[in-house]
Amino acid sequence: MIKANEYFEGKVKSLGQEVDGKSFTVGIIEAGEYTFGTSTHELMEIIIGEMEAKLPDGSSKIYKKGESFSVPANAEFTVLVKEPVSYLCIYS
Repeated sequence: MIKANEYFEGKVKSLGQEVDGKSFTVGIIEAGEYTFGTSTHELMEIIIGEMEAKLPDGSSKIYKKGESFSVPANAEFTVLVKEPVSYLCIYS
């Protein structure tokens, strides 16, 4: 079953699914700055656009289409988005 998620007053939306025990979401983030918390390891891949990610280790980088970054479980990370961006997030 597809699960719809909405965060930050509708500025971040995603659709989630589980296949063979692996969960993932595909979503869109509107322009802004957002801080997310993780409960599992997350691999974020940019599908369209770009975003700056400030990761728990203190590093910060702009990620573009086709690039990805990982965030450990039980951590927070912040993204800065100047134009709408689409992403794929795989949870493990």
